[in-house]
Amino acid sequence: MRRIKYSFSTILLLFSVCVYGQYFKKLGMEDGLSNPSVLAIYQDILGRIWFGTNEGINVYDGKQIYKYISYDVVEGQSHKEKLINGEINQIVGDDEGNIFIRNNGTLIKYDIRKESLRELRFSNIGALAVIKGKVWCAVRDSLFKYDADTDSLCFFREINTSYIWCIEEMSDKLWIGTAKGLYALEDDTVKCVLPDVEIFKLFVSSRNELWIASRMKGLYKIGRDGILKKELHSPTRVVSEQIRDFIEDDQQNIWFGTFEGLQVYNPYSDTYSVYRPSAYPGSLEHQSVFSLYKDRQGTIWIGTYYGGVNYFNKSKDIFHYYPYSKLNKAGLSFPIVGQMVEDKDRNLWICTDGGGVNCLDRKTGTFTYYMASGINSILHNNTKSITYDDKRDQIYIGTYTGGVSRYDRKSRKFYNYLTDYERTKNGPNRIIYHVLFKDNWLYVSARNGFWRLNPETNEFQLINKNRLYLTFEIDSRGYIWLTADYNLYRMKIGEWTRVERINIEKIAERKAKITRIMEATDGMVYVSTLGNGIFTYNYETKEWKHHTAKQDNLISDFCYNMVETPKNNILITSDRGISLYSPFNNSIYSIELGLKGGISAVTDGCGVWTASDDLIYIGGVDGMISFREKDLYLESESHTEFYFSNLHINNAIVRPGDKSGVLSQALPFTNSLDLAYHQNNLMIDFSSSNYVEHERNVRFQYKLEGFDKEWISTDQLRIGYTNLAPGNYVLKVRESKSKILGKGYKEIALDIKIHHPWFATFWAFLVYLIIMAIIIYVFWKIRTGHRLLALSLAKEKDEKERIEELNKMKLRFFTNISHEFRTPLTLIIGQIEMLLQLDKLSPTLNKRLHGIYKNAMNLRFLITELLDFRKQEQGFLKLKVECVDIIPFMKEVYQSFIDLARKRNISYTFEHAEEKIDLWFDAIQMQKVLFNLLSNAFKYTPEGGHIKISIKRQQRTVEIAVADTGCGIPEGSLSKIFERFYQVNDGPGKNILGSGIGLAFTKGIVDAHKGEIKVESVLGEGSCFKIQLLLGNGHFTAEELEYEQTVVHSLDWEEEGILIAEEILPDNTALENDDPLEEEKEGLPSILIVEDDEEMLDMLVGIFSPTYTVHKAMNGQIGFDMACQLHPNLIVSDVMMPVMSGSELCSKIKNSLELSYIPVVLLTAQSSVDYTIEGYMSGADDYITKPFNVKVLLTRCNNLLNSRKKLMARLNMVIKEEQDVKTLGTSIVDQKLLDTATAVIKQNFDNPDFDMNMLASELNMGRSKLFLRFKEVVGLTPNEFTLKLKLEEALRMLKEEPQYNVSEISYRLGFSSSRYFSRCFKDLFGVSPQNYRKKIH
Repeated sequence: MRRIKYSFSTILLLFSVCVYGQYFKKLGMEDGLSNPSVLAIYQDILGRIWFGTNEGINVYDGKQIYKYISYDVVEGQSHKEKLINGEINQIVGDDEGNIFIRNNGTLIKYDIRKESLRELRFSNIGALAVIKGKVWCAVRDSLFKYDADTDSLCFFREINTSYIWCIEEMSDKLWIGTAKGLYALEDDTVKCVLPDVEIFKLFVSSRNELWIASRMKGLYKIGRDGILKKELHSPTRVVSEQIRDFIEDDQQNIWFGTFEGLQVYNPYSDTYSVYRPSAYPGSLEHQSVFSLYKDRQGTIWIGTYYGGVNYFNKSKDIFHYYPYSKLNKAGLSFPIVGQMVEDKDRNLWICTDGGGVNCLDRKTGTFTYYMASGINSILHNNTKSITYDDKRDQIYIGTYTGGVSRYDRKSRKFYNYLTDYERTKNGPNRIIYHVLFKDNWLYVSARNGFWRLNPETNEFQLINKNRLYLTFEIDSRGYIWLTADYNLYRMKIGEWTRVERINIEKIAERKAKITRIMEATDGMVYVSTLGNGIFTYNYETKEWKHHTAKQDNLISDFCYNMVETPKNNILITSDRGISLYSPFNNSIYSIELGLKGGISAVTDGCGVWTASDDLIYIGGVDGMISFREKDLYLESESHTEFYFSNLHINNAIVRPGDKSGVLSQALPFTNSLDLAYHQNNLMIDFSSSNYVEHERNVRFQYKLEGFDKEWISTDQLRIGYTNLAPGNYVLKVRESKSKILGKGYKEIALDIKIHHPWFATFWAFLVYLIIMAIIIYVFWKIRTGHRLLALSLAKEKDEKERIEELNKMKLRFFTNISHEFRTPLTLIIGQIEMLLQLDKLSPTLNKRLHGIYKNAMNLRFLITELLDFRKQEQGFLKLKVECVDIIPFMKEVYQSFIDLARKRNISYTFEHAEEKIDLWFDAIQMQKVLFNLLSNAFKYTPEGGHIKISIKRQQRTVEIAVADTGCGIPEGSLSKIFERFYQVNDGPGKNILGSGIGLAFTKGIVDAHKGEIKVESVLGEGSCFKIQLLLGNGHFTAEELEYEQTVVHSLDWEEEGILIAEEILPDNTALENDDPLEEEKEGLPSILIVEDDEEMLDMLVGIFSPTYTVHKAMNGQIGFDMACQLHPNLIVSDVMMPVMSGSELCSKIKNSLELSYIPVVLLTAQSSVDYTIEGYMSGADDYITKPFNVKVLLTRCNNLLNSRKKLMARLNMVIKEEQDVKTLGTSIVDQKLLDTATAVIKQNFDNPDFDMNMLASELNMGRSKLFLRFKEVVGLTPNEFTLKLKLEEALRMLKEEPQYNVSEISYRLGFSSSRYFSRCFKDLFGVSPQNYRKKIH
């Protein structure tokens, strides 16, 4: 009966151990594991934990989990990537730090210094073990050892057993677990120790015991006595027959994983315990345990089949966690834990935010819940503050909306003061912020004021209701410290009306809510704030001190609560964790929240308490923890690693042996970095392999010597620098010195050298110096050579300049003389044309005159050619191309020379294969080219010779050839034949005169057409000039394609002038009168001729006198004065004259209101387009170049007069139809313009200086726009409109103002002469002013 009772008690004990014995922390897929099945665990020399899963390898560094999913396999010369998948069920490491991994029978080696994976054997690996620092493995029934020198597996021996699963060494024996038993290898002898049992794992304990795990037949052990025995399979001993892995903790307990839970064996009591999953927080995640490992800090890591990783450290897990759980009253009734207080029986009374008051029996670890339930309970479950009256053993509770309640522990009854308030309206109302029992008084801060209660009389006294005090504290000097509206106040007990506001400069600068006020044992007052750290007040010095995260290494400036610890340190809770401040040495020790196996966070209102047995309790948002302060400072031998982990350069991660060439081995094993100048943007990660969370540093300091002047504090594990200058640096990182006991801290360093760019190194500067010296020497040498060469080159240069200047002088001379030739040539041609009109000439004289005329025209053509060449040299020759059928064009050119060929008895032919070839070219310029080539051919071909013109189409061009059988060109002259002024000085044609510019001009025209001209010649046999022109027009510019129709005349000058109307020619007898007519001939139009050359003037008078009344002037000024006086019907003027030029005269006439209607014809020797445009811009009605054709001149002048007569007739018609000017407007705007213009003109009738420029200025528009607007509105020019208004006014004055004679009327209206007025009046109204006045009177 006793045994049954004992067994039942043991089972209950085991069950309690399973549920409450150990809190397991967890890593799952949410933390980065690739699979929840963890089959192997290992810690490398850097302290990182490796997990082998069903889906690859995971590596945990304390912050995050990295994954390895593939590795390279070398096959001959090729590399291919192989995935790591399937089971990773064994991971071991050798004494060099390399890691060996068994993956589905494949052996993979991880070189920790190269950070690379390599396949050592691709199949049949059954066992993997490390014996005395060396790696052993089994392939089927054979043993191999890894040789680090050859980096390969070396055969050890064949065992001749079944498949080997595991290997261990104990007592100089090699123990081998196989699929069919356990074997021992000793002195080269293999002995079966345990047959017919599949051995899964072997483990040798520190007590020299061999633990044997079978796959399906339970647990065996060979003790120190060498006896093999099987452990009992029962609920109180070994709970499963499937044993997986072993580990031994620091107390020599043997932990082993089974299919039904984690078990531990105590060798001193010979007892087993089991840990299984349960509903209690912190229990084992999954009962099937596959792998176990103990790291260097003593933490035990547990790999489960579907529960990920569980781990714990029995000696260093100092926090006891009280979760929210109502199971068997072992947890809190609500997760958010508020203020706490301890009664005299050491029970802890705890406020919650919605679960009422919880009372923790610290002896049994169970909770009692006091919640709002009607009778004998608090009125609301949201409890905010709690305090204890130890004299009366009563608990006072402040609630939100439930007022103040009192609980009497002796009578176990509640008393609610809200009932009294609702009856008497005296005392605190529903909402309570803070309660405190001090010096036999209960002080209460409520929504309706600050109160205190006398527990003897049970009556409240109102202290202050001016402010809403959220919290307060009463110090040992009798002062009450209160906080309201971000401000701090103080009052003396008993002096209730005197409230002092405490001004703290730092609080005033940055408004922050005050969360807690506390007085320490030494009398210092502490004030915590949300966002502004901690303030302390010293009564003796009356000074405030400020403590912040930046200055004093607080974990955060957002502080919630404070309590004094048993060691008189100040514990401060914040949003990031817990800080312990020592007022003795101003050091701070911090623990980051979010601990596995503890509360995740603290918020404002969460409570802290130091119990009488030195336990510290901290409330959070998901439960409560407790610990002893002394456990935080337990110093143990450090087994953690602190190292640089990763390097990024220019935002790219750097690996050993990659193309950057920076790392030859992994960064943790690298002491220095040698970087190029462009590798100056660095990010360096560091890590600490500390898995005991309260010992892990949460803040670090770093400094880059050579760059940073001070240490920089950080809570990140990455350091970054950008654009570092070349130089030597040392990066140092250290753990923050935060432990209160003042122990030292770890520090790591990395040398960094950034090289100067190659162009800024010492050797580069040396090379620069040498190059500079060489340059100076070469420069000196060249300069000396130049000086020596200068004299010889000077002569050559002078000679070239002389030749160039001579060529320019020739060109200028030819150009100037050509201009001078034009005027006398005009006189000659003009006189000859007049003589040719006489009928009395004899045939012989007529023939001679025609010969003179033809040669004069030839001379004019040559002069024009010379001027065109000058324009070509200056770049003024512009092409005007069109599409022309080249065949008819060539025929016309060909026919021009037929008579000459016949006369000289030369065989002259034209050949063409096609009847039509369209080609784009400038007809005028191309005519000059062909005439030049043909002229030269006829010049150098003797009588009886042959000249042939041929034309043929090629692929993209048309070729025109002119071949002759003349004297030919010497071979030495062929390359210079197209140079200007070059003439052949030897050969058969040396005595033939020429200018030397014809072929140069020809080549220039062909080049302008983007064509090519070349010559083939044999001296004494003849020459052939070939022109090749491109088809199409894509090679011409848009300007060149703007073709204007031009009449091209042949050189048969006898036919010129046939388009002139014969009826305008004067009577032939009139030509014999050489005297100019000074008197106006009745019925003939008058003409004013302005010319400074007397001979030209006489010739022009002779031309115009038969049909015009001629007036003449010698310069522009005289001509303008005569025009004002005479008002001729037509003005003909030379351009180049002294005093006033023809262009100035024309401009002045056109700007004169009286004279602007008179047509002006300009004569000039300047034939270029620019001069022509200038003449037309001055207002000229026509522009004729010298030498001119007499008939053309007479015809153009006659046309201008006819146009003027038609215009005057139109004006007369307008008047006769009585069209008012005002009706011409088509809109309001147009009518306004006409009205304004009419008013301006009428105001200036008698102003002799009034012209169209003044009218345009008055109308605020340009002259061109004025012309266009008048044309649009009234159909007249401004001058015509002005003249019309004047003549209408004259008509009115002749009718209505008889006191004025005709002369006075003309001068009043601005006419310069009465004769001109009379002519205009008669032209418009058909009657003279005198006759009109006689008719109406």
